[in-house]
Amino acid sequence: MIDGGSRTAASVAEGRVRLVKIRGAAFLAALARSPELGEALCRMMAKRLRRTFELFQDATFETLEVRLARQVLYLAARGGRQTPQGLRLADRLRQADLADLLGATTRSIITILNAWRAGGLVVLTQSGRC
Repeated sequence: MIDGGSRTAASVAEGRVRLVKIRGAAFLAALARSPELGEALCRMMAKRLRRTFELFQDATFETLEVRLARQVLYLAARGGRQTPQGLRLADRLRQADLADLLGATTRSIITILNAWRAGGLVVLTQSGRC
């Protein structure tokens, strides 16, 4: 909408969702009337671009174990909650979900998580979620 280019991503919702459709012209008019909206949008886009660059660097230069550790820390910072057993991720991800996030195989994620579990670094639920 902003630059006239094609969409670069899609999304999938889990559960009930309420959507509002905003026409491009109305959105651009709101941007013109509200510099604060434009600033907030720029900050959000810069943050996402920075995160995308970090992921690209990790995928290029880091081992899968380092990439997984950074992803778990990122998820914990975005919504982890403290429990008596330690920090629990807000979104309970399946090992396959983590593999998809990192472009890895589920088996490789399981191997790393099992090593972390043996070292007392993580606790996995009965369903194999983190």
